[in-house]
Amino acid sequence: INRILREGHHLIVNAATGWEENTRILMGIVLDLVNLALRRLPKSSRPRVYVMLDEFQLINAANLQGLINELRKWGVRFVVGTQGLSNLEDPSVAKVVLNNVQQVFAFSAGPEEGKTAAALLGGAVEPEALGCLSSYHCYARLRLKGRVQPTFSFEVGRAPAADEAAREEIRARCHREWCRPLEVVAKERRIIGETFIRVFEEESAKGGRFDFIAQGTTYPDVIESAVGHNAP
Repeated sequence: INRILREGHHLIVNAATGWEENTRILMGIVLDLVNLALRRLPKSSRPRVYVMLDEFQLINAANLQGLINELRKWGVRFVVGTQGLSNLEDPSVAKVVLNNVQQVFAFSAGPEEGKTAAALLGGAVEPEALGCLSSYHCYARLRLKGRVQPTFSFEVGRAPAADEAAREEIRARCHREWCRPLEVVAKERRIIGETFIRVFEEESAKGGRFDFIAQGTTYPDVIESAVGHNAP
């Protein structure tokens, strides 16, 4: 992380561990390391850092508030995303984020999110009006040079048409760097499937007659922790 900050690179962390508690720990550790790395840099060479957190609600409110307060001292800017503020299990997480919002851009929103967005816009727009916005229109309330500006609306520019040649080049590069030949994967799948059937035949011979064989993916923690009527 020290080198990434010094050289101006990007760091992408996949924190989807399958266990929410592990995800919280991992995200907290990464942000703490960013904090420590920024502390070591002299102020004159400290870069502007943007931290983008998807599904930010996985960090509990106390840790999120502390991290925001600490990292903003070093000039860090946060961009956070979630499916909907009304769906957050911990309402205090939403309060932490909303209390630190500097610029507000409100696109089309449902009834609950519309109320929150309308409040952030200073009451200049009714919640119902937000629900009627078209895909490329939004309302904005900005803070410039410490002063809150009047709420206004505008239309955002539409994304240019995709460059199909660039898409193909990205696909080819990813395939070269990350993918294995399809014939190798298919061979391994046949081996696994054959092994599964042979094991089923051996085990079914020990326990009696079985009419069906099922193969699929399930959550091991659900199986291991289920008891009584909840057991598979």
